[in-house]
Parts: sequence; structure tokens; C-alpha cells
Amino acid sequence: MGRPIRPAIRRPDRSQATVLMVVLLGFMLSCGGSSQQPEVVPYTTQDRQIDQSGTADVGSPRMCVAGTNVYAVWHDSRRGGRNQVFFNAGRSGGEIWGQDVQLSDDPEGVEGLAENPAIACAGDSVYVVWEDDRDSEYGNRNIYFSYSDDAGMSWQDDTLVTSDP
Repeated sequence: MGRPIRPAIRRPDRSQATVLMVVLLGFMLSCGGSSQQPEVVPYTTQDRQIDQSGTADVGSPRMCVAGTNVYAVWHDSRRGGRNQVFFNAGRSGGEIWGQDVQLSDDPEGVEGLAENPAIACAGDSVYVVWEDDRDSEYGNRNIYFSYSDDAGMSWQDDTLVTSDP
């Protein structure tokens, strides 16, 4: 079962937001099964910028670890100043990261916000929920959900979980 980890955020210079990983100092234990001895899996302790948000504001970073994969979600304002939810996956204990992916839908002409994501993971399955006001009639936020069954390589369409009364 994956364990959520909260990374640190550092704003080094001129409001450039950098999502940093501070993933357990040294090693984490990963069990291959109840009949096997625990395997020691090395995780990187080097800071890595895993978002492509440029100078946009970044907030609410969350992480989850499953096996040698490290998963991260956050919201940032790179889409015209409106926060949207993004995801990235680190392979090989966080040594190798790809391009980040926007999970929240940002329909053209809608001034919606998607913020405050949460993440859970188990094996290659990754689950993300977030607050979103894209279709709110009364300005309230709804909860949306999306998941991946292939370690974040592809994502199901986001699903509305709650809606305005």
C-alpha cells in the first residue's frame, strides 16, 4: 500500500516555484509480499524540479510512494492565472521524472479553479481527488476524481463526485 508523503516547497528566487522532493533521508522499506524478506529500496535524496510551471504559483503538493515509483500532485496557476491540478511520476526511486500532466479539465471559456488535490496509490494504481468549481451554479466547489491503473502513464476522464445542492 502506498504511503502519502508531503514534499517541501521552496521559492528560490523571483517567485519561481519549485516543487521539491525530500523523500525520506536515505532508504525506505518496500515489502515484496508476506512470505518474502523486506527489500531495501533506495530513494533519491536529491532535490528535483518536477513541474513545468515556470513562474506560476504552485500550491498543495502531495506525494505517494508505491514500490520504486514516487507520485506527486499539486495545483499551479500556469493556465492564465487559474489554478489547475497537475501530476508527475518519478521512476527508479524518484531518479527519473517525465513531463507533468494536467489532470483537471479546464473547459474553454470557463473561469474555473481546480485546487487542493489529494493522492493515494497502491502498486501501479494511482487515485487523485481535488476541489473544482468549473460547473458550480452557486460558487461552491465540487469534488472531482481521476485514476490511473498504469502508474500514471494514462488517466481516466475525471468524474464529478459531489455537486452543488
